[in-house]
Amino acid sequence: MIYIEILIILIILLHGWMGLRRGFLSQTLDLIGIVISFILSLRYFAVAATIFTNWGISSNLAKPVGFLTLWVLFQLVFYLITLLVFHFVPAWVNDNKFNRFFGIIPGFLKGIVAAAIILMICFILPVSPAFKDNLVKYPISGFFIKSSAMAELQMEKVFDGVKSLNFFGTVSQNEEMTKLDFKVDKFSVDENSENKMINLVNSERAKAGLQPLMLDPTIRTVARFHSIDMAKNGYFSHVNLAGKTPADRMTDGGVTYWLAGENIALAPNVELAEIGFMNSPKHRDNILDPKYGRIGVGIIDMGVYGKMVTQNFAD
Repeated sequence: MIYIEILIILIILLHGWMGLRRGFLSQTLDLIGIVISFILSLRYFAVAATIFTNWGISSNLAKPVGFLTLWVLFQLVFYLITLLVFHFVPAWVNDNKFNRFFGIIPGFLKGIVAAAIILMICFILPVSPAFKDNLVKYPISGFFIKSSAMAELQMEKVFDGVKSLNFFGTVSQNEEMTKLDFKVDKFSVDENSENKMINLVNSERAKAGLQPLMLDPTIRTVARFHSIDMAKNGYFSHVNLAGKTPADRMTDGGVTYWLAGENIALAPNVELAEIGFMNSPKHRDNILDPKYGRIGVGIIDMGVYGKMVTQNFAD
């Protein structure tokens, strides 16, 4: 996957070189256009996705296609606006050596944003999970993907009450049940990801000066069963189809506790699931609750559909 890292660097360098050729004013307008296009595409992708779904495209593919289509269209609009603006800019302004030289700054920034968006689109397409995992492992591509995930989560907060793209997974915010557009018969328990998730949780607790959570195999079994149930039956909720709450399931599973909590997510991998958890106040509170001492994580690998994650906590 080193070729991906090299490609990212080349994209940024190419945009920097273009900045020198085209100048500060032109590249700044382009940078503004690409950022606004990204925000507007996140804001309205659901409309485009609905249209593509009605045309027979699976919703798993309609979301990224809808986003990409809108982004290209918005970019085209801003390109035409830029041409119109520069029609009225005197040639000596654009040819000024300072304008040319400082064009490298917005050029590099534009390259960074472009690389991040390209990686994000690659990451959300239904491709090999191994490919996605490798993208996150490498330092440059991993940084860009995680930063894009953070940006998308911030857009969710800006567009309060509006459905966002959820490129990097869904973190349940309430007791409502969400029906998924897929069910899986072939899946596997991902114990390596479960252990990695516990390490990520304890890393966040250590930063907050809290004691680490201890793995409880009984709680882990309860968490695994819930992840499997959601994957097999195509739903996403803290309450299962039988009406059992997290507390009910832990009691039925033989867990002894006074306090209990649960986080669930559907994400390409555990790193992005944890980013979602830590940027959701309710789920962050569970992870950083000093009253909890035990944890069980159940992660089901669903192939191109990502990973179904359940975190169960107990005192």
